[in-house]
Amino acid sequence: MVVGAVAAGATDLTFSAPGYAWVAVCVVSTAAYLILIRALKDKTGLSPNALLMYNNLIAAPLMAAYFLFISGEVGPVLAAPQLRDPTFLAFLLLSTSQAFLLNLCIFWCTTVNSPLATTVTGQVKDIATTTLGLVLFGDVVLSGRNLAALSVGLMGGISYAAVGYMESTRAAVGGPGRKGGK
Repeated sequence: MVVGAVAAGATDLTFSAPGYAWVAVCVVSTAAYLILIRALKDKTGLSPNALLMYNNLIAAPLMAAYFLFISGEVGPVLAAPQLRDPTFLAFLLLSTSQAFLLNLCIFWCTTVNSPLATTVTGQVKDIATTTLGLVLFGDVVLSGRNLAALSVGLMGGISYAAVGYMESTRAAVGGPGRKGGK
């Protein structure tokens, strides 16, 4: 996956170091988030709904403080004329409800299944978003090298998910005394 991502990034004509840095932060944060969801569920015995509630209760003040005091976005947001447009407000409500449902589904998938199952579903999403991004946005110049690099990255992700699935299946079939079916 890493080789494919680096090779695809090398073919990116609109390279942005801060953009790549933020993507790396996002990837590491997402991995830690999924592992912590499962670990906290196992350790505390809380339901997915309770975990989601506590996650939001802890995150809301931090995000509000960032928005109010650090980002500098309060003034421009309050001055935006669209803020009072009913169509904009309807789409804002739709967007936030979809974000809530996505977060709920991620919590539910991770706690009911495993972080691996969430990773597998993430691979399907990655394939769809990569394909749509290539088709819909005109800033990517498709070349054989770029497509090969994207394919290597996607195949690496699919292979990782498949190997993880096979190992978890072997461990489940092997019983509690066998690790990884060995």
